[in-house]
Amino acid sequence: MDSGTLADLIRAVALLQPEGRGTDQTLIRSLRRMIAPDRSAARSHDAAPLRGLPGIGTTIQVDRIDRSAQRRTSRVGAQGITAESDPGGSERGKERSAAVDRMVAVRSLLQLITERADLEPDQQLGAPTVTPGASAAVYRGVTSIPVAALFPASRVRAILREMSTVPAAAGEPDLHGVVKQIASGEPIRVLPRRLVSALPHAIHWLFEAGPSMLPFARDKQQLAFTAARLLGEDRTRIGDFIADPRKGVRQRGQVRWTELRWPARCSALVVVSDLGIGEGSDEGITSVWWPFLDEAVRRGVNTVLLNPYAQDRWPQVATDFDVSLTWDTGTGVQKLRRSKRMGRRAGGGDV
Repeated sequence: MDSGTLADLIRAVALLQPEGRGTDQTLIRSLRRMIAPDRSAARSHDAAPLRGLPGIGTTIQVDRIDRSAQRRTSRVGAQGITAESDPGGSERGKERSAAVDRMVAVRSLLQLITERADLEPDQQLGAPTVTPGASAAVYRGVTSIPVAALFPASRVRAILREMSTVPAAAGEPDLHGVVKQIASGEPIRVLPRRLVSALPHAIHWLFEAGPSMLPFARDKQQLAFTAARLLGEDRTRIGDFIADPRKGVRQRGQVRWTELRWPARCSALVVVSDLGIGEGSDEGITSVWWPFLDEAVRRGVNTVLLNPYAQDRWPQVATDFDVSLTWDTGTGVQKLRRSKRMGRRAGGGDV
């Protein structure tokens, strides 16, 4: 029933209703059937085109179609009331109503198809199969597959423990040193002790954040996470730099770049960088890192280099760190110990 016919019907009912008498219930039921058709008929008529879709039940569609029919009925009734004052509005309202009906039907169908498509995850990923209309909460236990790191976590911890220790005169008394001092006639003012490996006061990590280190981002994340967890956040400081750490360092979790704060004496400073190898140019490498290493010597800071490239590609300044290692699958604790025995400015890396 269009809006014009409905308006004429309402006017006719108003003329037939006598004053002072109640409304005839039979007339009300007849008008109700004419304005809002029976829902069972709407189900059999409107749900039929959607039954052919695989996996879509009619129960969900009927509820949505009923709600759409109610909205369309209310709009049609409002347009019919205004049609009396605007004779030409009935045609415009009829066109808008038909367009809205088509849009509602298309939107409902597309929504059902989209839901059906999203409810069939790949079983190989471990995601559970859910039914249409289920909440997205079932996906909370599904995690994405992490990118594999270069080393297993246990190996990283072993390398970090060995790399972060520094020699400290805190062991047993050095009897050979005592005898040597007595034989040379020197007074024994301080009892010499054997050198033992101990954790320094602080371990500073400087990660190269330039474009040439982007392929090694996952390994850098693994190093930073393991170092903070193994050595303690109160002892570990992690920062990023680009090309030259003396020009500025950005601490992890910060936005601003600040001046490099050197650790205390007998601390360790670990530099994770390719020293410009990835950029394909050796210009400026010496002018950047030799002053940096000289400053570390003056401050009594032990320096460690982790370079992702093989030793045959290293610049000369790479061997001037106290410990220089190639961060690849051939690196282990034994190689690290050999490199530490070589000492500063005596070579390192793959010995």
